[in-house]
Amino acid sequence: MDTEPILKTSYGLCKTWIYKDRVVIKFPLAGEQSIRIDQIASIELSSFFLHPGTVILETTGGQKYDANVNPNDQKKFRDTIYQAQQLNKICSKETSEIISEDRNKKKCPFCAELIMLEAKKCRFCGEFLDKSINQ
Repeated sequence: MDTEPILKTSYGLCKTWIYKDRVVIKFPLAGEQSIRIDQIASIELSSFFLHPGTVILETTGGQKYDANVNPNDQKKFRDTIYQAQQLNKICSKETSEIISEDRNKKKCPFCAELIMLEAKKCRFCGEFLDKSINQ
């Protein structure tokens, strides 16, 4: 986990930091929220006239988080998250390939967990990798 943020922004009482692996949103009375970059499914920028500065981050689980960002920085904020997500995907893929090669493992096609190359059934999700075995 890096300690240097890629982007820092604040608007009103809200402070937001984007790191390469997470977004941290801090409101003085509500506390701090940390959202993993790879869990962000959508980013909604608010209308300048209705709710200036509000950005809504929705996770893959459907949880929504509001962040107040300077209205002039909203697009930069969104683009920085998208870039961090792309970088995170590339790094994750390379890392899993290295782990996979070093330990004779592969990704389960059903749940994406690393399993042994010789596995007939995934120990994580219970799916049979060779459908003829299950029948």
